[in-house]
Amino acid sequence: MSPRRRTGTEYRPHVERTDAFDRLFGPVNVRDAAALLAVVVFGAPDEQIAKALGMDKAQVSRAVRRTAGMLRHPSSVAALKVHLDDIGAEAVLVDTSLRDFIKRLKMEEWAAPTCGQCGTKYAARPRLYSRAGRPRRYCSNACQQKA
Repeated sequence: MSPRRRTGTEYRPHVERTDAFDRLFGPVNVRDAAALLAVVVFGAPDEQIAKALGMDKAQVSRAVRRTAGMLRHPSSVAALKVHLDDIGAEAVLVDTSLRDFIKRLKMEEWAAPTCGQCGTKYAARPRLYSRAGRPRRYCSNACQQKA
């Protein structure tokens, strides 16, 4: 028996827009929030974050741990859980305030890694979810082979 063919509408999840970022990161310092987002979203190394935010490497590490700890606090988790339960498991969550924060700090320019061969910015896997082994240094297999 052949598999059932799916139409395009079955792959379109419900998109929910929210501003939960403002509620979760309200009491957090801007530099601390930027350091955590640079690690989680862009996978930036501590040296690069320290240079961009005017901190030293130890301050970046403390800021990431402190901010992640604040987000793991039961009050933050409970508030986010209530919000996510209302949306449902099949929805894609788009946080407009998070996008505005990343654009305002121009994080794509300084936090995204640069290809070692051609010098372009590429999307890296965040450190928190990366596989074991060495991190990527090139934007594509073609650049890796040229090097």
